Amino acid sequence: MFVVFFVNTITATYFIQFTLAGIVFLSFVKTLDKEYYFSFFAVILSFLIIESNQGLQVFSLSLYSLILYGIVIPYLDKVFTIEQIRNVVHLVGFYVGLCIWLIVSNTNYWDLLFMIFINAIVDLILVGILL
Repeated sequence: MFVVFFVNTITATYFIQFTLAGIVFLSFVKTLDKEYYFSFFAVILSFLIIESNQGLQVFSLSLYSLILYGIVIPYLDKVFTIEQIRNVVHLVGFYVGLCIWLIVSNTNYWDLLFMIFINAIVDLILVGILL
């Protein structure tokens, strides 16, 4: 989580839209699955930093992640049994829903879609390498 704090602080200074929100979402899922509630607090703080740097509403990513965790992920876990594939599918589902949410909430979404696409590619590479 400290890496996410550092990356979002540096990128906000240089006006680069690089968030690692997908990695934070996977941490969100892991902390809820294993009931690490103190780490869950750090994940929520990471989402708050990402939201403040991107100009999103407060707790919007946390609420979206909670809805995704409670409704969509149980169905995905039944279909995909291999852990690495589930992580990739969770990440893709997070970014697809994030795209839909940003299209509905913003009028200038083409730049945001490109930014989310780049973030999704970077997060998928990191998940592929690290997990």
